[in-house]
Amino acid sequence: MGLYTRGKRKLYWLAFTPEPGKGQRFVPLRTNVLSQAAARAEEIIKNPFLAGIGTWEEELENWKYIAREMRTHTERTIEGTEGVARLFFNFIGKQPSKITREDARAFIQHVGAVGFAGRTPEVGEDGELLGVNSHATVITYWARMQGFFGWLMREDKRRDNPFEEGSLTGLDPSELAREDWVEMRVVDALIDACPRTDLRYVLYCGAKAGLRKDEIISSCHSWFNLDAHTLTVPSAQTVRGRRWRPKTKRKRVIPISATFHSFLTTEMSIRKDEDFVLYPEHNWKKYRWDFKRPLSKFFKAQGVKLNTHGLRHSFASNCLLQGYNLAEVASWLGDSQSTTEKIYAHLIPKAGVLTF
Repeated sequence: MGLYTRGKRKLYWLAFTPEPGKGQRFVPLRTNVLSQAAARAEEIIKNPFLAGIGTWEEELENWKYIAREMRTHTERTIEGTEGVARLFFNFIGKQPSKITREDARAFIQHVGAVGFAGRTPEVGEDGELLGVNSHATVITYWARMQGFFGWLMREDKRRDNPFEEGSLTGLDPSELAREDWVEMRVVDALIDACPRTDLRYVLYCGAKAGLRKDEIISSCHSWFNLDAHTLTVPSAQTVRGRRWRPKTKRKRVIPISATFHSFLTTEMSIRKDEDFVLYPEHNWKKYRWDFKRPLSKFFKAQGVKLNTHGLRHSFASNCLLQGYNLAEVASWLGDSQSTTEKIYAHLIPKAGVLTF
C-alpha cells in the first residue's frame, strides 16, 4: 500500500489491497498536493467504493496504465481494446456506470450488421441483413468489452458485467469454433502450390505447429531441435536488442511432424544460433517481417478464405479430428485445457500420435 505519482503533472495514485486474497488496486487521486492525496487515500482505504467510477476516458486510461504496469496484456491487446472501447462509448453515448445489457446488445448487433467502416451490409435472397463483419470479428469486439467491464467489476466500480456470457442473444463464444479452418489435405495442397519458401515456412508453422502470427514472426533458429523433432516456444527472448514474450508468457514444446522436419532440413537451413528465421525483404533495419500482405494475396489467388490465425485453428481442429488428446493439444497451443475444450468442444478427443 502506498502513494506514488505518475505523468507530467505528477498526480498522485493510491496502490492498495482492499482485503486479503484480493488483487492490488490502483486508484487515481487526481491531485498533485500530497496532503489532499493522503486524506483522499485514507477515505478510500476505509471504504473502497468511494473510489467511484470516472468517465470512460478516465477509466480507459486507468485500465491501460494498469495493464502495462502489471504486464497482464500485450501492447497489441491494449491497443485493440482501446480502439473497441472508444467505438463503443462514442456509439452508446453513456458513461460506464450507466451501461446496460441492452446497450451491449445494441453495440454488438451494430458491429455485425453495419460496422464502423462505412461498408454496405450484404442482403440475402430473402431480404435478410447478412452484415459486414464475420462472426469471429463480432466475438472479438464482444470479448474486448467483456474484459474491460470485467476489470471494472474487479475494481469494485460496477456490480455487473453487461457483456457477460449469455447476455447477448444469438452470440455464443464457442461458435467461434472454427469457421476459419481447413482440412489437412487443403493445407498440404496450399504448401505444394506456394512458390515462396518463406510463406511455406509460415504455412508449416501455423498449420502444422499451431504458432500464432507473432510467434512465427519472432521465431528463431534456436527454437528448433531437429534431432529431437521438437519446436520450443520460449517464455521470453531478446534478439537484436529487442525483448519479446509470447501471449501466454509460458514456455511450450511442440512436436515437429515428419513433413515439417523434412522442409526445415532441406529448404530452411535451420542453424543453432539465436537469430530470426524470417527477414524483411526490403528494409534490413526492420527487425521483424510482417508477412500478412503476401500471404493474403496467396490465399486469395488459391481461392481460400483463410488468415494466419486460421492456420492455427486448422492445426488444433485437425489434431482433434485425428484423435489427439485434448490436454496435449492445449499444451501445444499454449492455451488452458478449459479454453481449448470450450472452442473445440464439437470435436471428440482420443489418444494418438502426430502423423501429418
